[in-house]
Amino acid sequence: MSRITGFLLGTSLAAAYGYYYLLTTLSSQSTLLNGAILDLQSSTTALQTYISKIDSLEKDFKRLEDRVADKEGLEGVRGEFKKVVSGVRGEGLELKERLVGLGICLQQFRVLTV
Repeated sequence: MSRITGFLLGTSLAAAYGYYYLLTTLSSQSTLLNGAILDLQSSTTALQTYISKIDSLEKDFKRLEDRVADKEGLEGVRGEFKKVVSGVRGEGLELKERLVGLGICLQQFRVLTV
């Protein structure tokens, strides 16, 4: 009977130690998992913050891109400016011709009045 008692006592002690080891291991792994989850949450929050900053920067960039003239727009403005300048030059030449014509008329008028 003492052999059966010793066997049951040994089995009970081994089972108790196994259960204790299982609980301590589970507790430490649970603590590690909770720490990893908290790290993941903080990383996710930081990533969301970065994504929102990137989104706002993209919106700002798009607004600036819409304001900036592109090469085609500049070529169009340049062509219009050239037209305006040539028109002003032509009007300046016409004005000079009229002034010369008025000068000739004044000289003829002076010759006639003298």
